[in-house]
Amino acid sequence: CDPLDADGKPQLGQKKVIKGEKSFFLQPGEWLKDGIQDIYILSEEDGLLLRAVRPIEDKNEDDDDILRKPGDRWLIRGPLEYIPPAEVEVMEQRHAIPLAENEGIYVRDIKTGKIRAVIGHSYMLSQDEELWEKHLPGHVEDLLSTGRDPLLDRSKHSSEKDIVLPRYKIWVVSYRVPHNAAVQVYDYKERKSRVVFGPELVLLGPDEQFTVLSLSGGR
Repeated sequence: CDPLDADGKPQLGQKKVIKGEKSFFLQPGEWLKDGIQDIYILSEEDGLLLRAVRPIEDKNEDDDDILRKPGDRWLIRGPLEYIPPAEVEVMEQRHAIPLAENEGIYVRDIKTGKIRAVIGHSYMLSQDEELWEKHLPGHVEDLLSTGRDPLLDRSKHSSEKDIVLPRYKIWVVSYRVPHNAAVQVYDYKERKSRVVFGPELVLLGPDEQFTVLSLSGGR
């Protein structure tokens, strides 16, 4: 930081990146920010969220020339090796989230505020996205925490059955409707409802809630 120019004058507030393998000496008035840092080695499942701190000429995903302005955010994906220039700040390293067929996450667009569910495939958040937490009424949380698969529970001791794991609120809410039962799913944004009869797996969208309905034994 504060490197000297060709005339030996300090450039206050400026930064310079020196790439190794190289030996150098700090000149009077110069100083290292965060010491010596490793380069970023990204796999296909990794990405870096970047932010421009000063104007910088760059290329977009289509390899077109682009001018990044201070405050601009963008995401680069692996596989690649990356050394951030002085004009760029690394905000965070991101990883693709693996999702099974019936698993999902809630994703919020920070520009529009729109929330959606991503289900059934590996996903990496873009530069304009963040994970969103879905909150549920207390009685629904209790229902989800006590719901068990009886086939899986047979081999467990009673003490293990009493263990209740917390629900990760970023994960799409799922509920397996048992036989001779049904749930009413209500979308309070669209003001529409649907009824799902068991045995069936219900996955809730970001604007949905559900209520368990009891059916008669003769059904």
